[in-house]
Amino acid sequence: MTKEPMGASVEQYCLASGNKALFARPRVPFGFDYCVLVFDESQGQPGIDDQNEMLVLSLSLARQLALARFGDSERFMLIHNGPGARRKRGFHCHIIPVAGRMEKTLVYLWLFLKNVLHPVWLLTRSLRRRFIRRVVD
Repeated sequence: MTKEPMGASVEQYCLASGNKALFARPRVPFGFDYCVLVFDESQGQPGIDDQNEMLVLSLSLARQLALARFGDSERFMLIHNGPGARRKRGFHCHIIPVAGRMEKTLVYLWLFLKNVLHPVWLLTRSLRRRFIRRVVD
């Protein structure tokens, strides 16, 4: 396991093809246990067998995480977006252990807010920079 710059711990899994999948636990607001299984983009695009293996691996990892956190291996969410619906490039699966429906609702609310606020943050970046320059000058 290695440490990534943003505080995420990363584990590496070797797929049957010899390609690598990276399992990361980035820090997210609100403290819920969010993980992502990512195909290492330096290897190009994953073939269909790698994709299938990663989906099975993400299900296995989700069950392990839920069992460790809740004592119940079936308390988790998996989110996988097809290429046309992804915000970030590359094949990846989101793994989120959840205690129940209320926590699941909070996760979806967090994802909604993140997806709404991210473009606003990017669109207002130049305005924020100009404001900071005026305050500093």
